[in-house]
Amino acid sequence: MEPTWQSIPWTEFRIDFRTNFVPAGTMRLKKNEFRALKQGHMSVNEYLTKFNQLAHYAPNDVADEEEKIDRFVEGMREDMRVQLILHDFSSFHHLVNKALVLENEKKTVEVSRKQKMAFQKPQSSYPQKSAFHGRSSFRPPAASPQRTLAPAPCPNGNGFRTLHPVGQPTTANSAAHLYCFNCGEKGHFANKCPQRQNTTTKMFVERHKLSTYKLKKHVVLSSPGGSSYATSVSPRVEIAMENSGFLANLLVLESQTLDIILGMDWLVEYQGMIDCANRLVVLTEDPETTIRVSVDRCFPLDRAVHHLGELSLETTPVVEAYPEVFPEELPGMPLDRDVEFVINLKPGTTPIAKRPYWMTVDELEELKTQIEDSQEK
Repeated sequence: MEPTWQSIPWTEFRIDFRTNFVPAGTMRLKKNEFRALKQGHMSVNEYLTKFNQLAHYAPNDVADEEEKIDRFVEGMREDMRVQLILHDFSSFHHLVNKALVLENEKKTVEVSRKQKMAFQKPQSSYPQKSAFHGRSSFRPPAASPQRTLAPAPCPNGNGFRTLHPVGQPTTANSAAHLYCFNCGEKGHFANKCPQRQNTTTKMFVERHKLSTYKLKKHVVLSSPGGSSYATSVSPRVEIAMENSGFLANLLVLESQTLDIILGMDWLVEYQGMIDCANRLVVLTEDPETTIRVSVDRCFPLDRAVHHLGELSLETTPVVEAYPEVFPEELPGMPLDRDVEFVINLKPGTTPIAKRPYWMTVDELEELKTQIEDSQEK
C-alpha cells in the first residue's frame, strides 16, 4: 500500500524546516552578525554578497527597500558613506550601482595620484641661497664663551671621576645622578665601571703575599667563559716590565686558570698600543719614557697551548642532581629499533559509531521534489 502525501503550504513548511534543522540560537547569532556587519577592507561586491547572505536571518530589519538601503549604507566605509548618504535612491539596486561607480572612480583617482607623486622631482630640504649680495647693516651678536669643563680630583685613587663646570659649585650627592652604560648601575661612568677593571686570581695573591681588602659590594665580571664574582681587591700592585713599574688595582677572582688579566682601562691609562705585526706592546710610563715590551722574549716557546679547566659534574647546577642521566662516558650510539605505537582501550569499549541520518534516501528525494514543486508555484 503506497503512502498518501499531503500538500503543505510553503510558509508552513519553511517554519517547520527552520524549527527542526536551524536552532534558534544560530538564528540569533546570525542576526547579530548582520546588524554588526561593516564593509571594512572588503570591496563593494564582497560586502554586497555578505550583506545578502546574512539578511535572510534578519528579515524584519530589511522589511522594505528604504530600511534595506539605510542598513547597507550604515555598514559602508566612512569615505563611501559620507558621499552616498547625501543622495536619495529609488531602489536598492540603484544604490548598489552608484556604490560600484564611486568605488571605481576612487581607485582611478588613487592610481593617478600615485603616478604624479612618482614623477615629481624630490625637492631639497636645504634652503636655497639668496642671490642678493648687497651689504647689510645687521651684525649677529657676539657669541658668549662656553663653560669650560674640568675634571674633579679623584680621592685616594679610588671611586669615580666626573666633570664639573669651572666656577660652579659641586654637590656631594652629584654621584647619585651618574649612570653607567656598561653595567647599568648608578654612581659611576662606563669608563670607570668596576666590571671592566683588572683582575687576578686568589692563588696568585696568596703565592705572592699581596695585601687585599674587602669590597663593600660584590663585583660581577662577565667574560666569554661566564660570569665571575669578586669580593676583594689588591690595590697598587706593581707590574715590572723592562725595568719599569706599572701600578694596577687588581680584583681578586676565584678562578685558577690565568694569573692576571689587564683590562682596556689599564692600557688607556698607560697609553698602551699593541703592535701585532712586530709583536710589541708599547707602554708610556711618563711623558718622557716609552717602554717597548717584546712578546717573543716574554714567551720563548714557539708553540704553546693553554686550556681552561673543564667543569666537573659536581659544580654544574641542575646537572649535579641527576648523575645517572649524565654519565662520565657515553656507552655508544643508541641501537636502531622499531618503536611500536599502540593505543590501549579500556575493556568493554565499543567502536565509535556515528548516528545515521534519521531520513532515508527515498524520503530526501521526495522532500526535494516537494520543494521544487512549491517553488514553481
